[in-house]
Amino acid sequence: MHRNFAQNNHSSQCQCRWSAELLAKYKIGRKLGGGAYGCVHEGEVYTTGEPVAIKKIQNISASATDAKRLLREISLLRMFRGHPTLIGLKYIGTHDSQHFNEVDLVFERYQTDLAKIIYSSAPLTRDHIEYIFYQMLHGIYSLHATGLVHRDLKPANILI
Repeated sequence: MHRNFAQNNHSSQCQCRWSAELLAKYKIGRKLGGGAYGCVHEGEVYTTGEPVAIKKIQNISASATDAKRLLREISLLRMFRGHPTLIGLKYIGTHDSQHFNEVDLVFERYQTDLAKIIYSSAPLTRDHIEYIFYQMLHGIYSLHATGLVHRDLKPANILI
């Protein structure tokens, strides 16, 4: 039976405890939002100032199904590392390696997502629309070429 994390303490009450290893590498900023598996904070690499997004996933051991999904997500992110149109995973860390109940995933950070662009009043040129559409098709093609289908493709999940 699939557990709905959004109704648990993940997206509405994310109580983040960051590992010393993560805090040594990244400056943690404000909460950007929450999703099915956890909450996301903005961050910055101390040494370079590069912006990142840090996803905290908690209570992994609560459901074997969710743990398998997380493992599959991490495996796929690692497989597509360096891809020009798919999000890049930069770092994986655990807060409690003995129990493996929390994971921190650090990603490239993007300025916005397609949903915010669609609902904004900023005009888009034909060139903007064609570029965004091409990038989306390229990413989806890359997934489908390996036999993968994105199960939650929506404008809020298209990062720009």
